[in-house]
Amino acid sequence: MKSVWMILITGLTALTLAACGQNESDANTISISELTEREDVILSVTSEQSFVFDFNIDDEYKEVAVWIEKYEAGNLVVYGKLIM
Repeated sequence: MKSVWMILITGLTALTLAACGQNESDANTISISELTEREDVILSVTSEQSFVFDFNIDDEYKEVAVWIEKYEAGNLVVYGKLIM
């Protein structure tokens, strides 16, 4: 009888851990974009420094807000907000 309980507990533990391991790593993420050489050249000509990001969000969200701040010598120079 003890061996049946041990097998049952082991099986339930394995199922619980397997269910916890299923997470969506691509949901709600921001990552640096991989640019082509041409895109890289265009950005280097048009700006001194730029950052390009890809983002993935769940379907339940309808918009994304991005804040952009630029500081020079510790003082806020530019502030912008973009809603997509």
